[in-house]
Amino acid sequence: MGKSATWLLNHQAKIYSQSGEDGIIGKILDTLPDRDNWCVEFGALDGASLSNTRNLIEHAGYSAVLIEGSTARFKALESNYSHTKKVTTLNCFVGFEANDNLDRVLA
Repeated sequence: MGKSATWLLNHQAKIYSQSGEDGIIGKILDTLPDRDNWCVEFGALDGASLSNTRNLIEHAGYSAVLIEGSTARFKALESNYSHTKKVTTLNCFVGFEANDNLDRVLA
């Protein structure tokens, strides 16, 4: 890979994420002219471990929709965010059909 294909890797920072995505997402957001301070994560687990959005929620003031399909993991997710109204938690799977695609779930 050339330099242009890997420049974001220089910004890796692992705060809550698994592989440095926290820093990469932060750098990408720094390049955007406008933001609405909302994020979405599906497959959110408990909303803390290996999370690509928790840093945005906890340190950048973002509101979020966190989606987890597993009932057991959703209980932990709900518990971790029951103290705040800026996070909506959903227990469902996101798919590709009209009744379960991301647009439908977010609606």
